[in-house]
Amino acid sequence: MYLKDLKCRILYEYNDAFSALLIQYKELCDEALYPVFLSPDAEKLKKRYRGYTLVCPPSSEKKRRERGFDHVEKMFSVLSLPILSPFYKVDDFSQKKGGKIARQHVGTHIRLQQDAQLPETPILLIDDVVTSGNTLLSCYELLKKEGREIEALCVSGSHTYFE
Repeated sequence: MYLKDLKCRILYEYNDAFSALLIQYKELCDEALYPVFLSPDAEKLKKRYRGYTLVCPPSSEKKRRERGFDHVEKMFSVLSLPILSPFYKVDDFSQKKGGKIARQHVGTHIRLQQDAQLPETPILLIDDVVTSGNTLLSCYELLKKEGREIEALCVSGSHTYFE
């Protein structure tokens, strides 16, 4: 599927079971759960994205400190591919608290670090859940200016949202 012109692969449909697992992992800081999200597909994904560098969206610094780990980076570490986090939030904006209108403006809260050392390899934008797609698109727009080949991979989302 595509988010505008960004090729995006979603592995699992977002549902109540996935939501409960994600809450256990992210909000209850059950770090031991990280391998369950991608392990069933890890070997296939390693082959498909060999030579890519994984790029995480910005995470709330406050949430990262509370958890003690970056949840997206940890999830995708099972792929044993290089991972970068070249983005930052200019404020503590949370998409969960905003509605559809706020989500459309998420890009105003995201910046690419000026000293970011982007690889020459193709880039795979990664995320745990894609809801509106606005975070991925905001990151994509910032990276696209750098002239890189870019795709996206999300663990879960609504496959029907973009159709």
